[in-house]
Amino acid sequence: MNALRSMAVVVPAVIALVASGCTNGISGRCECVGSVVGGALDIACGEIQCVGGVGYECTGPNEARAVSGACGPTGNPRPAGTPDFLIIAVSGHCLYDCPGGYNTEYLLSDRTLDAIAQPLLDAGYSVEAIATTDNIYDQPLGAADPLAYGFDTLMAEMQWGRDTLVADWDNPTRIIVVGHSHGTVWAHTALRVMEEWGTPLPVDILIDIDGISIGWDDDTATFFIGDGWSVPLQAYARDRGIAWPFDIWRATDCYLVPGLSVPQDIEELVPDTTIVNLEIWSNDLTGVRDRQPNVRLDGSSENIFRFQSAANHEESDAPNSDSVRWI
Repeated sequence: MNALRSMAVVVPAVIALVASGCTNGISGRCECVGSVVGGALDIACGEIQCVGGVGYECTGPNEARAVSGACGPTGNPRPAGTPDFLIIAVSGHCLYDCPGGYNTEYLLSDRTLDAIAQPLLDAGYSVEAIATTDNIYDQPLGAADPLAYGFDTLMAEMQWGRDTLVADWDNPTRIIVVGHSHGTVWAHTALRVMEEWGTPLPVDILIDIDGISIGWDDDTATFFIGDGWSVPLQAYARDRGIAWPFDIWRATDCYLVPGLSVPQDIEELVPDTTIVNLEIWSNDLTGVRDRQPNVRLDGSSENIFRFQSAANHEESDAPNSDSVRWI
């Protein structure tokens, strides 16, 4: 799996109070709300919060100080050398010049992930990326590493990220998940599987770039320009003996949400463990574009933000596109 990690920029771990202040909170309490590298304070005056193994005490209006020994001898920091942020990306369907007839990776190779990571790197955070594709299995390229990592690897890497980078550390790695086109279907499916298995992956930002499931479970409507993953995914479940918590081969118009009369696609459903969802719609005149607003599983739209791009479906993920600049 190490071959998937790229863009790793390791910087010294500096825990410093960069903004703090106490403001009158609910019921007149003086609360300290401020940011530290690796976390944030949201505590009442006199309380202590551990961030990155360092205890911070809110001592009064505009005052917060580090308290030695408050979090134990060493605290519970994540392993040294692990990134502050991990980007997990899933590319979509390949239409042209597809080697071997399978879907290739492009969000990393076209430097879209570089563009998304750059503000974090500029701020001094370390960032790594995992890039997967619109495939079930890894697709080999001779004796070298696979050119296209599939759903198998996506699930394994999400579990690895949860167990190794997030776990119960004081300063867990922050997770960003990015999908384009069919990649959003795989990403949402994997996150929901983990959630229903009871091992959810906490996601700070889920980025859906023109997410669609057209041609994903049935490609007849797109004149066989698609994937038709439904039958292969059922065979995959039988071959591996996996009892999925729901029918992962059903993506389109399958999921009922409170308050909505029309069943939703899997890529329109934002997992409970996602803090913020950024949804991009392209302006593709062919009709191959996202037209359905994302929703939470309870039917709400809390922390879901949408952007209408001027680009078509294919170009909506380009690193210099208006949508990536908005992200």
